[in-house]
Amino acid sequence: MYSRVFRDYVLIIIYICIISRAYSQSNDIYFHSNPGNVNVGDAVLISQLILIDPVILSYSYRIIYKFLQKAGLMKIHPMVRGALMRRNTWEDQNEAVEYFERKKLFRNISKNIIEDYVTGGLKKNIHQKFELSCRPEWEAANFRLSPDEIGFNLKKSNIPIKLILPPNSYVCNKESQRKLERLMPNIEIVNIKNTSHMLPLENFEAVSDEINKFLI
Repeated sequence: MYSRVFRDYVLIIIYICIISRAYSQSNDIYFHSNPGNVNVGDAVLISQLILIDPVILSYSYRIIYKFLQKAGLMKIHPMVRGALMRRNTWEDQNEAVEYFERKKLFRNISKNIIEDYVTGGLKKNIHQKFELSCRPEWEAANFRLSPDEIGFNLKKSNIPIKLILPPNSYVCNKESQRKLERLMPNIEIVNIKNTSHMLPLENFEAVSDEINKFLI
């Protein structure tokens, strides 16, 4: 059963890097979500690229983001506030699994994958309770300090690129997709049905199939 492959998000990157070594000797890069936005800006340095729902925000959102950063007001940004309010303590792993099962973000992820997520993503603290390995404060800092020029610095590129998205991506919407198509004529955009931003965990088989088709 493929669910045991996943201990946390890092392992999907390890998996696709192993697959890439099996099929290609070139400088291929593959990322999901936030790491992907940086690599789009540096696409000139690599030979081909796969992005899984990368964070490439629309122009209007980037303007607001940039203003909040310059004004020192990122603490009021919904993603920063949400991270700081995130629950971070559970009595045991079973309680954590039940908690994540109730969260909207995890609604399309099977229980056994959530169990692996909890096993890999939580650790015991000094009070023998379980907490997130990545503290909410670090997650908030990531949102607060993310480069504000990501969408502004996209460069023209002719390298092969595959963009794997959920049907209604909110981090790489239609506006962002059209901009990528204008700048990168060799881009292929595919949608995985019935998925969200968590698509690598929601439908591992479909995502890996798209990756393999691009590499072979």
